[in-house]
Amino acid sequence: MADEKSSGFVGKVVGAVFAAIVAPVVVAVAVKYADNIFGPASTSPDKKPAANAAPEPGKTPAHAKGNEPGRSPALAIAPNRPNESFSGIHLFDGQTLAKFTPFLKGTGKTDPEHVFSVQNGHLQVTGRNTGALISNEAYENYHLTVEYRWGSETWGARKDKARSSGIVLHGTGVEGSYQGIWMTGIRCRIAEGGTGDLQLYGEPNSLAVMAQVVEKPGEDGFRRRDYDPSAAPLRLTSVQNWTGLIHRVDSKYRYEDRKDFRGTPEVENPVGQFNTLECICDGDRINVLLNGKE
Repeated sequence: MADEKSSGFVGKVVGAVFAAIVAPVVVAVAVKYADNIFGPASTSPDKKPAANAAPEPGKTPAHAKGNEPGRSPALAIAPNRPNESFSGIHLFDGQTLAKFTPFLKGTGKTDPEHVFSVQNGHLQVTGRNTGALISNEAYENYHLTVEYRWGSETWGARKDKARSSGIVLHGTGVEGSYQGIWMTGIRCRIAEGGTGDLQLYGEPNSLAVMAQVVEKPGEDGFRRRDYDPSAAPLRLTSVQNWTGLIHRVDSKYRYEDRKDFRGTPEVENPVGQFNTLECICDGDRINVLLNGKE
């Protein structure tokens, strides 16, 4: 879907929820570095994490305790499937969120509204507050695989808007270092009509990447950048009021921020069906695949 060079970040997996941005929401995952590409969401068992975002001493990660009765989750994340040949790391086992720490707008590392919970073996995200799930360990040179599906409900200011969230790759710094909510990193967008796009999540001039893109006039006052594997690398830097959006390879259509929007063509499966998103971070490159399509 998209491919870009980063500058060798060491970071966490941040699961960002964009409730304020979108009702049914996905988790944004920021992954930390750990040498060599292995299986889905894995790191070398012989390598120690490059950074550690463990909870404060004496405290355990906050666990969400359930979804609102009768509510359809904004997003459901499937657990890792058993695989005898898999030697990597299961970040989510379908039972607990012990390998993550939440960080939510207004409440920090506590989740009083149970935005994140484990229900029927799946990670469910209600989208009722803005925040993230952050991996407790750091990884580098990894292959992260996430299976997700959208829920049917949307609400609030995003009731009629596109379902949206993302995975913040190479999350660095402290929790809330970007806009007081997320970590600084490269967000792989998960959004109706835009899954696979890449964005720079960082304060102005705090983040820069080299990306193979073709520039063209945009509709928001900024230049539009479309990923093109044959294009020469272009340096992109985080700037004020712009996330450095890099459109996926087949995104030639005008994006519409509305519920149930689908691109032409569209790789993401319809609402209610699971999708497989892969983020392959190898050295200074990031490659994204959705349902097997680059």
